[in-house]
Amino acid sequence: RFEAGDSFDENASELCNQIVASKENIAGFEEDIQRIKESNVAPNAPITCPSCGNTVDRSLKFCPTCGTQIAGAQTVKKVCPNCGKELSDNSKFCGACGAKIEE
Repeated sequence: RFEAGDSFDENASELCNQIVASKENIAGFEEDIQRIKESNVAPNAPITCPSCGNTVDRSLKFCPTCGTQIAGAQTVKKVCPNCGKELSDNSKFCGACGAKIEE
């Protein structure tokens, strides 16, 4: 009920906030575990969908069978052509060397 917006006394609200924070930490740990497991596999090895068990190409972000987001999918990183620094998707200039980034 707390997550739905119901209000509680101060002590109960604090406990609920701690539970929500713990759930977020657990989700982060699960993602870390998945990354560690996948780092021990060949870089081009397929991923198994956690929902339906389908074999999914590592380049896909979602399972083509059930639509579940795939945590270990490879993402194509944008890098500066001048210095090789990794860039955010919306970068127009490199923060490291100042080079203009062409779309």
